[in-house]
Order: sequence, then structure tokens, then C-alpha cells
Amino acid sequence: GKITLIECRGGSDKKADGHRGDTIPICNAIIELGWECKPIFYSDKDYKEVEKEVMSSKGYICRVNPGKYEGVTQSKLDQLLNKAVEMGVLGMSSPESMKKMGAKDALVKIRDLRCGLSDTEAYYSMSELEEGFTKTMATGDIRVLKQ
Repeated sequence: GKITLIECRGGSDKKADGHRGDTIPICNAIIELGWECKPIFYSDKDYKEVEKEVMSSKGYICRVNPGKYEGVTQSKLDQLLNKAVEMGVLGMSSPESMKKMGAKDALVKIRDLRCGLSDTEAYYSMSELEEGFTKTMATGDIRVLKQ
């Protein structure tokens, strides 16, 4: 089978090769499992090419931050990915599921699943941040803070 990994050109999250730092390792891990996997760059002008790749895949992994790239209409990409899921292509993650999860809350919502981290937190006010983050920092564990 084939998995298509979707990215966009540009953005501050790219390395010198133009890909996010984990793109090639993700592709290589999938290839090691006996699948075909290659990254493809989405833009509105490349819509048909990307559509062809995605629709001929068993699944896709979308590594595009919403609304961050020149030449990319988020709603157009979302329509393509939702259409793919409707046609039976497995999506990670589909725009519809991301809306339901809430992009910033997704890791908190899955913290009690096997793939989650039980100490993942979200803070919605400065007082929550000051109290909660101070406590988690006191554990000495590594922390990632996202805005």
C-alpha cells in the first residue's frame, strides 16, 4: 500500500531540505514497515497532482499547519482531504476530525489513551498557567509549552 505525506512549502517549521524535521523519519518508518511513502507539497496550483496522489493512496498524513502558507487556501485543502476520507482513504488527521478535537486541545483530549501523556495540560487563563505550570515545572520533567 501507499501512504502520502502532505506538507506545504515555506514556513518557519522547515529544515534546510524544505521538509519539517520529522517528515523524512516518518516516511522512512512507514517504508521500513513495507509500505510506499513519499512527501508531497500541497499548493492550490498543484491541487490536481496532490489529489491524484492522495486518491491513489491507502491513507494520508497531513502535516500542514492551518492558514500559514502562501498559495494555500485552507478550505480547498480541507475539501480535498474530507473528500478523500469520504472515498475511503484513511486520513491522519481529517479536517473534520481536527475540528471536532480542537487543534490546541487535541493532546489534552487524548492524554488518557495509550498514545497520550497523562500529564498533558491546557491553561486558559494567566492564573491557571501560573498555578498549574509552576506545579508541573517543579516535577523536574521536560515540558513543552505551546501558545
